[in-house]
Amino acid sequence: MKNSDVFILIPVTGKYNAKGIQVSKDRSIEDFVNVVSNSMKYACNNNIVNTIKRFNIGEIQLLYYFDDGFTDENSKYVNCSIFITEQAHTNLGIVNIVFKRFFGEDSQLGDIVFTNKIRIKYNENLYNLDEFLALIGYIKNGLYRILYINGSKNSEIIKENKYKLNYLLCGESSIRTHESFDIDPAYNENFVDNLCKHDFCELYATDRAIVMLCEDFKNRFEENNFIESMYYYIIELAILQYSAIYRINDIIIKNLANDGKISSKKLLKLIENFGKTIILWDNKIFSYYFDQYVSDKLIKIFKTNELRDEYEKNSNHLQQMIEIKKGIYSNLEGTILNIIAFVLAILQIAQFILTYENILIGKAVTVSFLTLFSTFLFIFIILYKHNKF
Repeated sequence: MKNSDVFILIPVTGKYNAKGIQVSKDRSIEDFVNVVSNSMKYACNNNIVNTIKRFNIGEIQLLYYFDDGFTDENSKYVNCSIFITEQAHTNLGIVNIVFKRFFGEDSQLGDIVFTNKIRIKYNENLYNLDEFLALIGYIKNGLYRILYINGSKNSEIIKENKYKLNYLLCGESSIRTHESFDIDPAYNENFVDNLCKHDFCELYATDRAIVMLCEDFKNRFEENNFIESMYYYIIELAILQYSAIYRINDIIIKNLANDGKISSKKLLKLIENFGKTIILWDNKIFSYYFDQYVSDKLIKIFKTNELRDEYEKNSNHLQQMIEIKKGIYSNLEGTILNIIAFVLAILQIAQFILTYENILIGKAVTVSFLTLFSTFLFIFIILYKHNKF
């Protein structure tokens, strides 16, 4: 499939660095961003709308490989644009890379994305994706998604070559220069389910890719802004839900791998930060039934609930490790305090014997600072051990 509008959606965490890049802006992308924001404002409640902001960054170039060999000599730079979607107060966002009427084979672009072959040219320098994201203030935060939009729903891809949908949805190239195998055409029975219940398009999805085939697909990108925005904000919110759980789960997994070396206070802070994203799970986000329907379907397809179950399991495991270590440290602390108390008791007895002997021989008796301090410390330890402090 060619001449699609293609969107690569990369979930990120961080804060946009406006000084990272300086590039010219495509007015048509600016218009699209505004249309998506207005569509969301119309279809969602203000609580969620007010937390989402989008802004256009500008045009860059991406290295496109013409076959599955990914060789530089069989490649060229193609123009694309970037805009950012951010949720306020959470440092969660999406870097959206947009190709208008992509000239090449769509499935080949998907293969480049999911084999991590993305190379971006900026200011005559070539960056891999991690390097480029760092340049603008972000780090990756979960699985990429790719959205293909084309027309119409009665196109040949559906009527005659429906099996080609497999390549788009699986993120594999249908160009077979170095490999001779194909995806089984019957495999699409496992996941090709039209999510759209309106008559203006068909919508198909896996946890990697989404294909939107529109009934009335115009020749120019600008003419399709409204149609293409109809599901874009729903896809964004589904990705933000997934990335919110992914971020905290990833931190917990790293702490588990580090023998649970995190305090209860820090764990609580993580959970509090996660709590800031709770608005994403408001079951009253969408004003329209079928928007909620598509959102629920995407959340299921993205396996968000499975990731949440994994997070809860890992979180409980980490909390258990913290509690066990606290118990061990508490016992160790008690042992140390007992030793200190014993030593102080011996000192007190020795001081008493010395004072008594001085009285017997008629020497003047004075109470030293060390005696007062050790007595006070001894009393403090006794009270501390009995939870009086």
